[in-house]
Amino acid sequence: MAHLLMKGDQLKITGHAKLPAGLVANTHKTIEDKVLISEILKTLSPVEKDVLLRFTYGMKHPQIAAELNITVGLSRQYLSRARKHLTELLGGMK
Repeated sequence: MAHLLMKGDQLKITGHAKLPAGLVANTHKTIEDKVLISEILKTLSPVEKDVLLRFTYGMKHPQIAAELNITVGLSRQYLSRARKHLTELLGGMK
């Protein structure tokens, strides 16, 4: 299972490659935001979370697919599923 960790100016997704600080310039700053995001991400499957995080931090589908050893089509499909799931989940928070 992947975990999102900040170490200095690097974002690390455990078990996977580090992402450069430039890709994470808009990372949430407050502890409350980080806890909320962490809890929300736990509701996704590991691969949906991996694709969503990489896409969110600026990676394109071909890069994501290559890094996760999946097809570009699957990368798009997992992102779509993650977005749908999060939309449904966050829709209940109104």
